[in-house]
Amino acid sequence: MRKTKLVCTIGPACCSLEDLEKLALSGMNVARLNMCHNTREWHQDVIRKIKKLNEEKGFCVSVMIDTEGSQIQVVDHGAPSSVKAEDESIWLFTTQKFQGSRPFTVQANYEGFSEGITVGDELVFDGGMASFEVIEKIGNDLRCKCTDPGLLLPRAKLSFWTDGKLVEKNSELPTISTKDWADIEFGISEDVDFIAMSFVKDANAIIQLKSYLSDKSSNTVNKDGFKPNLETHLIPLLAIKLEESSSEVKEKSAPLSSRAAHHSLLMQVLSDELRCGIDDIMSIELNVCDTQPSCLGGGNEEFIFSGRLDNLASSYCALRALIDSCQSTGDLSSEHAIRMVALFDNEEVGSDSVQGAGAPTMFQAMRRITSCLVHEYVGEGAFERAIRQSFLGGVSADMAHGVHPNFMDKYEEHHRPELQKGLVIKHNANQRYSTSGITAFLFKEVGRIHNLPTQGNLALMEIKVEHEELQHTNDQNVPLLQDMAMPHCPGKKRRL
Repeated sequence: MRKTKLVCTIGPACCSLEDLEKLALSGMNVARLNMCHNTREWHQDVIRKIKKLNEEKGFCVSVMIDTEGSQIQVVDHGAPSSVKAEDESIWLFTTQKFQGSRPFTVQANYEGFSEGITVGDELVFDGGMASFEVIEKIGNDLRCKCTDPGLLLPRAKLSFWTDGKLVEKNSELPTISTKDWADIEFGISEDVDFIAMSFVKDANAIIQLKSYLSDKSSNTVNKDGFKPNLETHLIPLLAIKLEESSSEVKEKSAPLSSRAAHHSLLMQVLSDELRCGIDDIMSIELNVCDTQPSCLGGGNEEFIFSGRLDNLASSYCALRALIDSCQSTGDLSSEHAIRMVALFDNEEVGSDSVQGAGAPTMFQAMRRITSCLVHEYVGEGAFERAIRQSFLGGVSADMAHGVHPNFMDKYEEHHRPELQKGLVIKHNANQRYSTSGITAFLFKEVGRIHNLPTQGNLALMEIKVEHEELQHTNDQNVPLLQDMAMPHCPGKKRRL
């Protein structure tokens, strides 16, 4: 990989999409935009063209804006392009403000630009594009004669020379001008890659800009949250130093084995864990999860710190209840219904997966169970009748966001789920939950009979509520669905 990088300054002659692509093909690494020239709209258009090339054509061209710096400048002389200064022509350099252009007249943007300048001193445009000799000083204005003809560009840099030495006219001006700060804000809003500063006088200007950019970055993260690139930021790290674990790995691996698509160290770890040969592994579905064990915490150890409480807690309780209710054969001797628990996966990434709540697996299983238990004389519609004769067509159980002191405004004032105050019956005005008046009453009655407290929860209208698992059964026209949950305070506000 070559270490030399090519920085290309983009101007009107090479700002089309076709020209930018040619530059990128020729090796351009960084596109530099000089904020001295052109409008913000022009710069924005060039930046977006470069980003478009990167996205569509696979280039990796960075964008750099170069600030103007606090320098004495010639303002726009009113002409649509550059103006030719002829040899021996006489020009007036003035701080007077006027609209449009005047013949042989340019404006300086700094009131004291002529202080310390005497007759005989030299004015140089843009490092040598054209030169003038001061022949008369009129107040703050200078009358000059062109001694080296050339083109006068809009907003050109102006420097002064006395006896062949540069006159330091800008020591009292800040390195970063008001316009520069506005250009820096523009660059941040356009997400440019680099910001360069012109005419830096000391290290303090660099420190000032770095501090400012750091604060802006922190404010963005605090306001909008960190937004990782899911393709690059979340790649699992297996090891720092990746090497062939041993010569035996090479010898054991067949040319067409699954190891050809995965690193040898990963295959070795899997084969050791599974106690099988590497070539015995035909395919891999890798899922990465947090393995940190759960623990109690808080001043009174009243909090449970654990990943995946939603929805392992209610899954455990449902299975535990099912097992406890069937401990002996007599428990089912007079049972006319089927006790059933369905555990689903992939709620966070899409309940329509093969093992998600939107899949037909549960209803297919229920139909098969019904068909095995009914007799021929029952006829068609046995499954539908069994569903409608159920005490509750289903209870969707997971976790509810208990009241968190830092997010009190995220809860409806009179329906806040409190910790240790009972099971939560979940409601939503937009019908995002399956709870109805009938199912809520039946659920509370069951709780009352067994001395289980219940409480209500109403999500605010402006808060997006995810579909709960049994919401997917609405497509099957199942009656008497109920959403309930156990209150908890999640570390990540997934539904708030």
